[in-house]
Amino acid sequence: MQASTFKSLGMTLALSLLSAPVLANSSTLTGVWACTQELSPEPDVQIRVTYQQEFLSSAQFTINGRLEAAFPQNQLVYSFDGGGNWSLEGERLTINTTNSQFAPANATALQLDEAGVLKADQFNHVQSQDHFDVLEMTQDTLALRHQQEGFTTRCQR
Repeated sequence: MQASTFKSLGMTLALSLLSAPVLANSSTLTGVWACTQELSPEPDVQIRVTYQQEFLSSAQFTINGRLEAAFPQNQLVYSFDGGGNWSLEGERLTINTTNSQFAPANATALQLDEAGVLKADQFNHVQSQDHFDVLEMTQDTLALRHQQEGFTTRCQR
């Protein structure tokens, strides 16, 4: 075989590996993940959500973390925790949050909460269902794209 044939074969193999489907499975998902979401709903607003999420083999999960919203001259910080159940069907992860607690975690957030402008307890005990496309799932890396809102969550072990 000529060198050009080896190059073509190598490129074909590399492209097929890159386009291979994600092999999402429950046993790989189970465990503790450190996750981050970064959103910018407006040009001058940055939201960063960092959390630890544990997926249990019983299809339950727990979550606890921190939400930081940076505005031009201010920052709001909230802590949260919760839980619920999850299911994985093919490359689609569904997370059903059945309980949650949300609390102000800096002075500005506490002032807004106490003034009734942005009451953190309105988010307590909220139930929600979120669907994610599994973009990547290995023993150490998890990447999810929210199907409705389009943001990406990146997690590491």
